[in-house]
Amino acid sequence: MKNSYIPYIFLCFFGLWNLGAIPVGYAQDVSINIISVPATLPLSTTGTVQVDLCNTDPTNTSAPVDKLRPQISVGSNVTILGVTNSDGSPLTNFTVLSNTGQIVSLSNSVPLANLDCLSFKIIVRGTVIDSPGNVGDIVALLNPQTSDNKTFNDNSTSSVAVIANPGPDLAPITFVLPSVSYGTTPINVVVDVLELNSVTSSEVITVKLVRDSRLFLNFNPTASLIGGRSVQNSDWNFDNSDSDFYVLTTKQAFPAHGKISFGLSGVLSPGNTSGVLSIGSVVAGSVGELNIFNNADAEVIHYFNK
Repeated sequence: MKNSYIPYIFLCFFGLWNLGAIPVGYAQDVSINIISVPATLPLSTTGTVQVDLCNTDPTNTSAPVDKLRPQISVGSNVTILGVTNSDGSPLTNFTVLSNTGQIVSLSNSVPLANLDCLSFKIIVRGTVIDSPGNVGDIVALLNPQTSDNKTFNDNSTSSVAVIANPGPDLAPITFVLPSVSYGTTPINVVVDVLELNSVTSSEVITVKLVRDSRLFLNFNPTASLIGGRSVQNSDWNFDNSDSDFYVLTTKQAFPAHGKISFGLSGVLSPGNTSGVLSIGSVVAGSVGELNIFNNADAEVIHYFNK
């Protein structure tokens, strides 16, 4: 009795296969789209080209492994450094077949299901400054998947302009602990120097910290923690010879949006007085500094006699 249903089941399965309800073959229409981020790139800095491949075929079919061959070419103003996943992690869904620095070719290492997308990111560096009004073209091509492939979405273009590096933007932030003092009190001063313009700073940086006779500060060149805050005192040179400022310099390069810090410790001795003491820091020198209007910062100590 049970075996009499086998031919009927087989017939239904065969019919569904022919009607396309069960995925077979490979995608006949996969689109490619790219966008350059940012569209303007300072010289020697890096940007990305986002690449998206989407299976838009109207039938329920997938593109098998090694069927998609995206090729992305860039202008002579940038160089291709590598390829990653869209989130910046190591590339997983594609294999890089070749990379000349101007043209990169890849192959999909996983299938691309119907109505799904695969993405990756190309890392580029600005190498040549464009003349005014000119940009470097970026072109993406996707080799046809089958003879029925629709070619209108097998290419995509974007562009990137490389401009002169505007230089870093350095700004100090001053921290004083404690900010309220009663009589003679130990004081910690920490200065963070931040880069705000997405540009690596590699020039000598000089920071001046205002001196005051009521507060004598010492610099420990091996300290890595001052007042509970992380510092890199070993990267700084300390000059105590100026009567108006403590002067600190560093040749330590730090990355775009990076931070480098130093700290000093001392004792506040206001005597039998009350008042407010301002402790200010100034970034006094860095070649190519973009913005000089955020180069100073100050904190105050409110002190009282016992």
